[in-house]
Amino acid sequence: MERVSDQYLRLFIDQAPVSIAMFDRDMRYLAASDYWLSQHRIADINIMGRSHYDVFPEIPERWKLVHQRGLAGEFIRDDEDAFERGDGSIQYLRWEVRPWRTLHGFIGGIIITTEDVTARVVAERALGQSQADLKRAQAIGRIGSWKVNLRTGELVVSEETYQLLRLSRGMQLDYSNVLSIIHPEDAARVDATWKACLKGEPYDIEYRVLVGQGSRWVHDRAEVDFDEDGTPLRAFGTLQDITDRKQAEIALSQSEQRLRLALDAADMGIWEWDVSAGTYQWNDQTFRMFGYEPQSFVPNYDAWAHRVHPDDLPRLAAEAQRMMEHPREASGEYRAFGQNDELRWLEARGRFECDGDGRPKRYYGVLMDITERKRAQDRDQILTAEVNHRAKNLLAVVQAVALQTASADDPKEFAQNFNNRLAGLAASQDLLVQSHWQGVHIGDLIRCQLSHFADLIGQRILLDGPPAQLKASAAQTLGMIIHELATNASKYGSLSSATGTIQVSWRIEDQDPQRRFTMHWVEAHGPTVKVPERRGFGHSILVDMAEYSLEGRVTLAYPPTGLVWQLSAPVSEVLTVDV
Repeated sequence: MERVSDQYLRLFIDQAPVSIAMFDRDMRYLAASDYWLSQHRIADINIMGRSHYDVFPEIPERWKLVHQRGLAGEFIRDDEDAFERGDGSIQYLRWEVRPWRTLHGFIGGIIITTEDVTARVVAERALGQSQADLKRAQAIGRIGSWKVNLRTGELVVSEETYQLLRLSRGMQLDYSNVLSIIHPEDAARVDATWKACLKGEPYDIEYRVLVGQGSRWVHDRAEVDFDEDGTPLRAFGTLQDITDRKQAEIALSQSEQRLRLALDAADMGIWEWDVSAGTYQWNDQTFRMFGYEPQSFVPNYDAWAHRVHPDDLPRLAAEAQRMMEHPREASGEYRAFGQNDELRWLEARGRFECDGDGRPKRYYGVLMDITERKRAQDRDQILTAEVNHRAKNLLAVVQAVALQTASADDPKEFAQNFNNRLAGLAASQDLLVQSHWQGVHIGDLIRCQLSHFADLIGQRILLDGPPAQLKASAAQTLGMIIHELATNASKYGSLSSATGTIQVSWRIEDQDPQRRFTMHWVEAHGPTVKVPERRGFGHSILVDMAEYSLEGRVTLAYPPTGLVWQLSAPVSEVLTVDV
């Protein structure tokens, strides 16, 4: 049975107001919008499950190569591509090909979006042809002009061109000495463009010229006249100083680049709402925060609301209405479903821009992912309670250490073993506080937490599992859980007697749809176990914290033979590397 999100995805594709289709790795149709069917003239054909190449046998090989590149992981697009249909008509398309990935991260196929731009292309070409003569006359009359006899090489420039290039009036010019005053970094590009122009290519280029001790930017445009045999006869051109514009463009580009780098480094989104027009703008990071591919659609209120946690949406809608009535700067935190439907905490900050009458006309701001901060706050609260809890348990642990050590007949041996176990307990505490659980191997973590029972490891405490490195957050959580289990075992369970045993094991198991990390703590041969009459803080650590922090499932059982604790969690939530 399809998940609700899959149904909404299919409805989105079917009813999308764009031409979009989804294919598997064999280029079979998985979904297609109604607009795709109408635009490509296949509305009366059932294409689901059929090969794209069977539906369109006239597809050129160059597009098939593009599909293969998409299936290899590339994102490819073309803004104006001519496609000759089977009936001989030419259709100009703007298209994008991008891969889509499964929950496991594998490429499952490609998504193709197309837009018929035939009318625009034809109109632009017709308009360009009709404006050619007018544009030529206007261009030649601006700033500077030049003309060249391509048979004799004679070059004539206007007075304004001499002034623009800071050349001596009347100086005899030809192509070689003009090329010599072009900036060395641009000269080869200008020369190549000019030679292509003499073969019929357009000549419209921006470059720098050397003027005095510096350089200036110019925009050089020309048109060439050819005879009936295609031989170039003469060229007419204009030269315009665009230094101020280019400097502004460069400064703007650098500023935008710095802004993008800063936003990327801060993992920050930018959004804008045009109140009067009802339109929205998001940067790429905002799309990602809400679980969408960047620029995959025109952002709107419904797309945002669909990803906001339903418990938070009414509050946000009411707050937005209050701000519309009393515009002000605002900030707030809420939950939203990001990529892979993972619940994230977001913080939005924004302000209104009002018109002359004080009415809101634009609302804009930034969006930050604060999930880790919120989780850290939750962990801090748990850690605070844990410090208090551990302090209460510390004497019980010391008593258990003494009990396990008391079997020695020699008082000196007893004192030595007792000191060693207390030192192990202290080392465990130091590891928790000082290391912050960065890259902790699970075996090291368990041995550290059980260091005060080190001589029992391998005899009454058996460890079994592959090498695995824990994430910091997982190590912190499992460290507290193992400590709690060991404390309980020393007070009531297997370690409170001289015969009890503990089996600690962990595995990585392949389960659909994801790999899972499993861990077991099984006690045996100790006192008869009874189900606790009430749930205390220890139960919260063993069950609630494990399920919340590791997004796992915990089973805690109390059979008479001994306590059994089991954990199953996604590998991605527990280990630093998917082993």
